[in-house]
Amino acid sequence: MSLKPTQVETPPKGLRPAWLFDSLTESTTSASRRICRICQMHEGEMVRPCDCTGTMGDVHEECLTKWVTMSNKKNCEICKSEYSKSGAQFKPFKEWSRPKPDLKNAFHIFLIVILSILTTYVCIIMEERYFHERIIAGEMLTRPDDTGRIFLIIVLALAILNNLYTLAMRIVLYLKKQRRIRQAMSSIISDQMDVESSSAFSPAEPVVDGAFVSKHNLSAEAYQTFKECADSLLSGKVPQPEQLSFIQRTLQICENTILNFEDEKQHLMSDVLLVWAMKQQKLSIATLHTQQLHYKELDLINLQFEYFGELLQQTLSGLDYLKQYYPNVGFEEVHSKVRNLTHYFLYYSIIVSRQPPSVIVKCGEAENHRRSRFWFNTEIRILGGSAFGIDTNNENSNVNCYLITDETAKQLLNNAYLDIFESEEFCIEPSTTTFQKKDTRGIKAKFDDMKVAKKVQLRRDSVATKRYCLCYNIQLQTNCGIELVGKKVSLPFAVLVGPKADVEAKLFLERSFADLVRHPLSDIPTHVSCAEMADALEMKFQAIIETPQKNTDGPSVVQPRKFNMQTKQHLVIRMKPNQQGFLPLDNFMKLPVAEEFQQKKSASSDGDWKLVPYYDWFFKLAEITNKYLYSMWYDGLVYGFCSKEDAENILRCIPRSVLLVRFSDIEYAKIKISVKNRNGEIRHHWYEHADLNARSLQSELLTNHKFSDVDLIYPDIDLEVALGGRNKPRVRLPRNLAPDEIYFDNQGAAT
Repeated sequence: MSLKPTQVETPPKGLRPAWLFDSLTESTTSASRRICRICQMHEGEMVRPCDCTGTMGDVHEECLTKWVTMSNKKNCEICKSEYSKSGAQFKPFKEWSRPKPDLKNAFHIFLIVILSILTTYVCIIMEERYFHERIIAGEMLTRPDDTGRIFLIIVLALAILNNLYTLAMRIVLYLKKQRRIRQAMSSIISDQMDVESSSAFSPAEPVVDGAFVSKHNLSAEAYQTFKECADSLLSGKVPQPEQLSFIQRTLQICENTILNFEDEKQHLMSDVLLVWAMKQQKLSIATLHTQQLHYKELDLINLQFEYFGELLQQTLSGLDYLKQYYPNVGFEEVHSKVRNLTHYFLYYSIIVSRQPPSVIVKCGEAENHRRSRFWFNTEIRILGGSAFGIDTNNENSNVNCYLITDETAKQLLNNAYLDIFESEEFCIEPSTTTFQKKDTRGIKAKFDDMKVAKKVQLRRDSVATKRYCLCYNIQLQTNCGIELVGKKVSLPFAVLVGPKADVEAKLFLERSFADLVRHPLSDIPTHVSCAEMADALEMKFQAIIETPQKNTDGPSVVQPRKFNMQTKQHLVIRMKPNQQGFLPLDNFMKLPVAEEFQQKKSASSDGDWKLVPYYDWFFKLAEITNKYLYSMWYDGLVYGFCSKEDAENILRCIPRSVLLVRFSDIEYAKIKISVKNRNGEIRHHWYEHADLNARSLQSELLTNHKFSDVDLIYPDIDLEVALGGRNKPRVRLPRNLAPDEIYFDNQGAAT
C-alpha cells in the first residue's frame, strides 16, 4: 500500500463536525420517551449517572446498582466517566446481600493463622534466648543468630500484613456494594411525568428483551470506540507520522462495529419482527380485541428499531466526514457496507401492520352472509426511521394499493420491481392514501373502510379457488440519500361473490398453520399438534361470535370469553388425533361428525340424513351463538361444547335441580338443554336454530313448563336471577264480593 494516499492535509485543530456533538436525545423518539438502557423499561424514575447522552444516558437507579454490584466497575463502560454519587448511603441492613463463600478468603485466613503461630513461636524462642537483654538493653553480648531472627520476624510480619490488607479490601468492596448509588439529576421528575402521560395503555407489563439489551449495549460500545477514533482524526490530535497506523486501527474498529451492527440487526429482524409477524398471521383469524393487543406490541418494537437506527445514522454521518477528509484509505468501503446494512434495515422495517381478513365476500344483505362482507382496514407502518428523517420527509406522501392475484405475488418474489396491474375481476377501494404521523410511534399509512367491488358479473365457483393479495407501492426518501423503493404484499385471502363455508375453512387453516411469513404462498401442513388446533378453534369461534349482524353495525371490541380445558379437549378428540398427538387437517374438512335431516322438495315428510363435516358443524354453532345466544354466552349461561355423557356426569355432581345449555354433537345446528330435576332424573331437550328465531332461549327457559322445577343454571347460577324471573300466570278473581284479602290463598284452577 502506498503512503501517498494517506498523507492528506490534517483538518484544522478546532474543527469538530456537528455529528460528534449531536445528542441522541435530540431525536423525536428519545425526546418523548425515556427508557432504561439496562432493562429497556420506560416506567420508574430515571437518572443519568455519567456523561452518556440520548438513549444511552437514562438508567434506573436500581438497575445501575445491580450492574455495579455484578461488574465491580465504577466507570461507565461507554463514556468511561465515573458514576457520580451524592453521598454514601447504605441500604437497610435487611436488604444487604449475603456474602458469598470464597476459597480465597478461607486461604488468606488460614495463612494469617499459620503465620501468626510462627511469629508467636519465634518471639517465644527470642524471649528464652534473652533477646531483649542482648539487643535492646545491651547488658549481654550479641550472637550471630539474632540477625536471622530479626529478618524472619520482618518477613512474617509483612506476610501477615499483606493477607490482612487483601481481606480488608474485600470487606470494603462488600460494604460498597451495600450502598445505594444516588446520582445528581435535575428536572427528571417533570420529564418522567411527560413520559407516563404519553405512554400507551398496556394490559400487562412488557417483556424485557434481554437479548436486545445485550446486543444493543455491545453495538453502543463499539460505536463509542469508533466515535473516539473519528474524533481524534477529525480534530487533528493524531500526529502526522502516526496517522497511517491510527487509520488502520480505526478501519479495524469499523469492521468490528459492523459485525456488532449485523448481529443486532439480525436479532431485530429474525427474533423480534419475524416472530411478531408470524404471530400476527395466526391472530388474523381472531377477534379485534386480540388483534389490537398484539398490535400494541409494535410500540416497544418501534422503540428498539429507533435505538438501532440512531446508531446507524450517527455512524453513517461520521463515515461521511472521514471519507471526505481521508479519501482512498478504506473509509469508502466501510461506508458502503454500513450504507447497505442501513438500506436493508430501513426497507424491511416497513411492514403491513394490519392485515386484511382471510375471506372477503362481495354480496348482498342475506342473513347467512357473515363477517367478510363488511369493510375492513389495513395499514402500512414504518418502524423506527426517525433518525433518518423518514417521518418528516415523507409525511403526506402517497401510497398506492393494488389488488393482485397469487400468480402476480409469486412473480414479485423474484422481481420486486415488477409492474403491477389490477385484477381483471375486482378492484379495491380506496386504492390511495397518505403517510401520516399523529404520535411518536412512527409514521403510518392507513387504508380505512376498504372494500372489494366487482368489475364484471362472476360466478361463485369462478373465483372460489383463487387467492388474492394487497400490494402496496412504497417510495420513500431519507435524509442520508437512501431511497426506499419497493412493494409490500399482504397475506393472501379469498374474494367471493357469495358465502362458501368450505373456502372460509381452507383459509382458516391457511392463516392458522401455513408458514406464509417465511414462505409466502406456501401450502398448509398435513398435521398439526392438538394444542395448536385447540387455540386456533378458540380464536375462530370467538371471532365469529363478534361478527356484527348488519354491515351498518360497528365492530365490537370486547375481551372474548375463553374456552376451558374440557372444551378444548372435547373439540380435539372429535377430530380424532393420532397416537402421537397430531391431528390430520383433512379431518377438519372431511371428517363427518354430525347429521342433518334434509327434506325432499317433492314431499313434505320424506327426506334423508346428510353427513356434515367438522368445519360446517363448528362454524354453524358459532353462527347460532352469534345470532341467538350472544348475551347468554358472555354471561356464562351457555356451557357450550359437551357430549351427552359428559353433561350427565356433570349434572350428577350438582345436589340441586339444574340445567346445562350445550351444543349438540350429533344433530346439526341444534341446541341441547340437559336437565336434572329435583328427583335426580336427567333428561335432554333440543331446539332447532329456527325455533330460536321465533322465540329467545331466555324466554323458553323461564316460561316452558319442562324447566319450571329447575333452580340453577350450571354450575350454580340462580336461573330466575340470571334471566329476570319467571312471570306468574295472571288469575282473574272477583273483586267486588271477596270477603277478605286471603280468601283465595288456598284455591287454584284444576287445569
